[in-house]
Amino acid sequence: MILLIPTVIAVFSVAVLYTIKRGRIVKHSRFLKYINVIHLIAACLLLLFLFLILPFFGGRGEALIAFFIYTLFGATTLISNIVVLLINKKKKLIAFLVFAMLLSTVLSPRTVYAQGAGQADLLERAYSTDSYELLCQFFNNWHQEVTSNEAEASDPWLKEAYKVYAAVCQPEVLARWHVSMSEKPFLIVQGDIWKIGYVQKDNRFFRKGRIPFDLRFTVVDSAVAFRPKLQVDSVVTVYLTDGYKDLVKDFTETYHLPPLHFELPDIIDTDGNVENTGPIGLTAEYDEESNRGDFLRQYVNDVTYWFIGAFQIRPFFSIDEIVFSPSRRFAIVTYSMGHSGGTFVMEKKHGKWTFLRQYSWWLSH
Repeated sequence: MILLIPTVIAVFSVAVLYTIKRGRIVKHSRFLKYINVIHLIAACLLLLFLFLILPFFGGRGEALIAFFIYTLFGATTLISNIVVLLINKKKKLIAFLVFAMLLSTVLSPRTVYAQGAGQADLLERAYSTDSYELLCQFFNNWHQEVTSNEAEASDPWLKEAYKVYAAVCQPEVLARWHVSMSEKPFLIVQGDIWKIGYVQKDNRFFRKGRIPFDLRFTVVDSAVAFRPKLQVDSVVTVYLTDGYKDLVKDFTETYHLPPLHFELPDIIDTDGNVENTGPIGLTAEYDEESNRGDFLRQYVNDVTYWFIGAFQIRPFFSIDEIVFSPSRRFAIVTYSMGHSGGTFVMEKKHGKWTFLRQYSWWLSH
C-alpha cells in the first residue's frame, strides 16, 4: 500500500505524456515531457530497488532513504505538472490529478505501526528512575496503539492460520516446550508471519510426519501482518512491530557503552623475563548495556542478548510458516522461540485444531 501514491503519480505522468503527444499541451510542453520522463525513470528505479535489491542487500533504513529520494522526484513532478497545466488551462487533467491523489490518500493505511510519540522518552525515563509504573505506562500505550487484526482477515487460509495459532497457544501445548505465557507481566506477541501456503495434493506425509526437506507448496501470502487475539490473565500483551524492534534496539544500542580498552597480556619467555607483546585481545565493559537489557528482562518474556552492541526483543513464541493440506485438515507449522524452534504437524478434528506430532527441532547458541 505504501506504493499506491507513487503508482498514481506514475499513471498521471503517462497520461500527461500521452496528452503532449496528441498536441493538446502547447506551452512548456518540452519541459513537462522531460520532467515526467525523469519521474518515470525514478519510479522504475524505486521499484527495482525495493523488490530486487533491497531483499538481499538492504533493510528498513535503506527503504526509507530510497522512498525519501523518490519523494523529491514525485513532489517536483506534481508541482511542475500543476503549474504547466494551469498555464495551458487543462482543468480536467488537474481535477483528475486531485481526485486521484485524494483517493489514494483515503485508500492508504491509516495506522503506521511504529511507535507512538514519546514512547522512546518514556522508556528512557522508566529505566533512569527504575520506575515500574512508567514501564507499565509504556507497555499500556503500546498495547493500545497496536491492536489485533484477526477480525480483518478475509482470506480463508489466513483465517485458518489464526485458528492454528490459537490452538497452539494453549498451556498444555506450550508446556511441551516449557513455555509459559504468565511468568512476567508483559508478553510480546508476534506482529507478522513469514509465509502461509498449501500443498497441491493431500499427501500421506502429513499424518506420518515424514515431511520432505524440499517440500514444495503454493504461497498464499508472505510477510503479512499477523496479530492474533491473545488474552492472558494479569498480563499485558503487545504486538511486536518493526518500529518497536528499532525502539528497543536504540534503547540498548552501543552508544550507551563506555569506551573500549585493550588488555595487554604479560608473556614470560624461556629466560624468565616478562614481555609485553601488545594487544592480542579486545574487551569492553558492557555494564550499561547489560543493565538496560536486564531492566527489560525483569518484566518481559524474551529479551535476548543478540550480538555485541544490541539486545533483541522477540515474541515469546512465534509461528513463522504454516503449510496446509488442500482440505485444510492438516497443517505443517514452523515455529521459533528464543534460540530454538522446529516443525510440528497439526490436525483438525471435529472443527478443532489439535497437536499431532513433533517433526523436527533446532537449537542455536
